[in-house]
Amino acid sequence: MTWTFRGRARCAPGGGGPRSWRLPSWIAPSRWLAQALKRVGAGPGAVLFYTVHVQADVVHEQIARRDIVGGLLDVEQSLTAEVVFGIGATGFLEDRLSEQLPGVWRKGESSLRVGL
Repeated sequence: MTWTFRGRARCAPGGGGPRSWRLPSWIAPSRWLAQALKRVGAGPGAVLFYTVHVQADVVHEQIARRDIVGGLLDVEQSLTAEVVFGIGATGFLEDRLSEQLPGVWRKGESSLRVGL
């Protein structure tokens, strides 16, 4: 099954139903933190902490895809459209946030709508 949200394909090539849909990334934050800590010379314990979490994040994504989303849709197939919309909306918002934050941070501005 291939579906799009605002023109973006959001599933693995070849389809395959809810268990193959591209869920919003839970892996990247730990990977990014581990890389950032290496760049700034953080101690090996701090880098190891987030490096280990990269693997845990992969496992959590598989559980979410297979057991939570897949299990729900096995029982409640009528919710497929809502689940598809929710996954797409979350991915869209994550993409927008990841585009906005680095820009305002580079300018030394607050990422909040109203600064503190």
